[in-house]
Amino acid sequence: MRLQQRAIRVDGMSWPYWHKAGLVIRASRSAVVVSVPKAWRRRAAITWGNSQIVSSLRFAPCPSPPSVWNAYAGGFYLRAATACLPLRFTVGRRSRVVRFGIGRQC
Repeated sequence: MRLQQRAIRVDGMSWPYWHKAGLVIRASRSAVVVSVPKAWRRRAAITWGNSQIVSSLRFAPCPSPPSVWNAYAGGFYLRAATACLPLRFTVGRRSRVVRFGIGRQC
């Protein structure tokens, strides 16, 4: 679980709350997929790099040395100012859900 500050109100958007959070991915020969679980897709969305607001992002493989990390600006769009948001991270056949406490504990 990762505790984040409360999301801020964004006027004029279909997603009324935004929380900026960078994403850092270790270089790998495998793609990395970050996704919002289906049960959460009406409550949360993500964006990193130059992506649109989406429920799933695929980061292409980057076969640099394993000591290299790639950073992406972006964050979370939410329907409420606080959430215990689960995100699924998938690399190859491995998958793990990580919860992000935005403005509250999970």
